[in-house]
Amino acid sequence: MQPASSGWRRATAAALEGRRHTVEPDRAVSRRELNTAARNAMKGLRLSPSLRNLLGELVGVWGEVMVKDKILVYPSNDYLVARTGLSERAVRYGIGRLVELCLVSVKDSANGKRFAIRNKAGDLLDAYGFDLTPLYNRRAEFVELIAEQTAEIERRERMFDEITICRRAAQETIAALKEIGGRFLTRFEQLVGRTPRRSRTAAAAAAEAVEPVLVEWRALRQELEETFYLAASGGKNGRLIESKPSESKIQRLEQEAPRGAEVVEDPSPPTSALPVALVVEACPSLLEYVEQPKDEVDLVAAGRVLRSTLGAHATVWSEAVEALGPVSAAAAVCLVLQLYENDAARGQAQRIHNPGGYLRSVVRMIKDGRMNLRAELLALVRKNTSPPPF
Repeated sequence: MQPASSGWRRATAAALEGRRHTVEPDRAVSRRELNTAARNAMKGLRLSPSLRNLLGELVGVWGEVMVKDKILVYPSNDYLVARTGLSERAVRYGIGRLVELCLVSVKDSANGKRFAIRNKAGDLLDAYGFDLTPLYNRRAEFVELIAEQTAEIERRERMFDEITICRRAAQETIAALKEIGGRFLTRFEQLVGRTPRRSRTAAAAAAEAVEPVLVEWRALRQELEETFYLAASGGKNGRLIESKPSESKIQRLEQEAPRGAEVVEDPSPPTSALPVALVVEACPSLLEYVEQPKDEVDLVAAGRVLRSTLGAHATVWSEAVEALGPVSAAAAVCLVLQLYENDAARGQAQRIHNPGGYLRSVVRMIKDGRMNLRAELLALVRKNTSPPPF
């Protein structure tokens, strides 16, 4: 025969685990520390808005007075309803969820009321209500969880960057192949349809879901480029254009961008491919902030990091990627960084005071054809390799 329910709070493993938490003896916990732990828990556990609101109010009533090595608060349901705007039923449900997540433990009195016990001098001896000690003790766990989520987002962003690079390259190659490229068009469109949308929300596709699509994009790009290479070389193995052995690097650069060319009459398209080695050679200052990029994906990742180094808003990067493509956008960031570093070396003669705004202007000039990104990089290479004046 099962005993009838007493109406007491249901026993769960999470509730029992929460009661085991205590703070180190004689340790004072400030409201700021508790608020930081709560914010990290909200972010790491991706709590719903109602749970965030409720947890924030529980932390907000903490009076910074420890009770038997525990963080006890005792707001009434009426107080929580008034402060959160939730119904009493939603408050009760929210408290149950916080207990299940082992963020809060409940210390009930005999009649289920929440109150403090004080001596005649007004000193707090004990209290019945909510124990926030589990939240505080798990603060390091939340920090680690956020770091893992950030790394996952960064990994997914790098994958999406590479997918964008492969998609643009495949699209251009199909257009260049003309009639031959028609047989790849259906496969290209199907792959575009299967590619998840880029998003930083909790409902975004996980990196494991993006990786198989990236593998297909790599394979399609490689197959297209092999087809284009064989079609362009007539089936022969060998480069189409061979540089003369005696031709020096400076001579090649001068042929591509004549010295002293200031006005760009016929700029290259904004999405034209830029060798990663050219960007690194033209902008050595980037190596002070990031590791040397080895391929286009590394260059795009470096551009995203250096954008924040310049103090440019995230919308500047989005605009650059939309207008120029991720590779050229990253190259533009590196160019502005190098120009800013060179300008800062002048001291009082410094001309670039807002590198973030300057980057936005450079992106728009490249997009409008008023600046040739490749020529600017080549000019920096010439400047870096030219002998110092005597």
